[in-house]
Amino acid sequence: MLGASRNGSRTSFATGLALACVLAASCVPHSDVRPPISGPDPADIIAEQEVSVAAQDGVVFSVRGAELTVPAGSLEFDALVRMALAEPAGLPPNVALPDGRKVLAIVWIYTDVRVAGRWPLEFQILSNFQDPDPYDPDMQVHWLNAKTGTLEPIQGATISRTYVSADVLPGYTVVTVPIATPQAIGLTGSQAVGHIAFPSTVMSQVDSAFGMRPTGTDLQRLTNSLAPGFRDRPYLSANGYRVAIVRESLSGAVPDRIFGTTPSNPLEHLTQVATAEAGTKIGDLYFRPDGDSVVVAGHLSGGGTYGGGVFRVPLVGAAKPELIYRDPGPGLPQSVAISPDGAWLAVTTARFFAGAPGGANYDVIVLPTAGPLEPMDAEVIRLTAALHAGAAEPAAEVEAVSISPDGGTVHFGAYVEGQWRVYAATIDGSAVWEMEALRGYRWPALSPDASQMIVGRNDRLYLYAIVTGQMEPLGPPANGYGAGLLSRGTTKISWRGR
Repeated sequence: MLGASRNGSRTSFATGLALACVLAASCVPHSDVRPPISGPDPADIIAEQEVSVAAQDGVVFSVRGAELTVPAGSLEFDALVRMALAEPAGLPPNVALPDGRKVLAIVWIYTDVRVAGRWPLEFQILSNFQDPDPYDPDMQVHWLNAKTGTLEPIQGATISRTYVSADVLPGYTVVTVPIATPQAIGLTGSQAVGHIAFPSTVMSQVDSAFGMRPTGTDLQRLTNSLAPGFRDRPYLSANGYRVAIVRESLSGAVPDRIFGTTPSNPLEHLTQVATAEAGTKIGDLYFRPDGDSVVVAGHLSGGGTYGGGVFRVPLVGAAKPELIYRDPGPGLPQSVAISPDGAWLAVTTARFFAGAPGGANYDVIVLPTAGPLEPMDAEVIRLTAALHAGAAEPAAEVEAVSISPDGGTVHFGAYVEGQWRVYAATIDGSAVWEMEALRGYRWPALSPDASQMIVGRNDRLYLYAIVTGQMEPLGPPANGYGAGLLSRGTTKISWRGR
């Protein structure tokens, strides 16, 4: 199985194959790199897919240090590679295996970019043995020399009892084991592991974005502000293709900015895609289903007077931010979500309380993405009307809106009667209810399979199992980063999809 792991822990192999890439204008088609040999027969392919690969734990593959011909100073690289995982029978005929060995796994890699170096690819083989066990397979990794038709060892490969990390070239990469290895050892399917990202203050004067697994382990820094006074708020696409980051100046001296990146190296390969209008703030982001653009709550600068509301911001290409909902409230919307089919927006707003202070949102509304730019109050669904009970002054403050994977339920946090609470509502507004087990918690973020929720309390993260009601603290991991995982004033936590 292929899986991403930095700590050597076993993971299931991913059915979806992942691909690493590097995008640059100078990446050109070629014919000299591709071996003059056909790929495996389609009947022998277990899985095949075209995706970008993230170098973060919890993703199917981890690609490090890919070297492609890219322009000097390029900030983003993400060229497409197709990869197929094949049955042992998928090896071309007449290829001689090393004496006493048989095929465990075949990976076929095809790329249309000029490779300037080898491609280090880390993957993991899942066996049915438990560590430490002297009978774990003696794995070896080879590449097929297309000119001679022979399998040659890949030099410098790192091999343990459970995983192989090796340079991988276009063409065939083959993992072999001794003939006596039981057939039960092999590729048994795959899955990607959920990943949680959040802003954090864990080092002196530097606010960075971090990620960790739902187990609360493998805390990783995703960004580094490089200077004091900034907070990085990360948002992850459900398909694992991209990361978007709001870099927020805590003093207000620098406008908030949005950066987009491929996950191959979020620390370095950031491209600025939008900036807040002077004197305003950027709220939450939410990835659109295509994974290549986000919807943004706030007020963005774009060469004209857009007004505040919700913007669509492409993370690739040269298109400018596009205002898709103009909010008439005294304050800017601070949180937004889009349904999985892209048809509906859920937005936090102050539009129903014109005289209220502009520093907070008091309602959650739902509206169609294809609706008018400036809908009337009667054209939006006000999910939180009952929380205010017709009062002239707001009785609740809301935050952290999200929409369930089936598109039918909206979740949000609300400060009601002196306490933070978590609510759920049908997207049509026909029912609204408090998740009473989460009273006192805030920043709800629903997992991609809707079985778990991340919530925050007292600057710490917790994992809540919705069906069983079990609550587990998620930190701090025992890695010296400290106990304060969340910055005060943060917005909702982000999940990477499974």
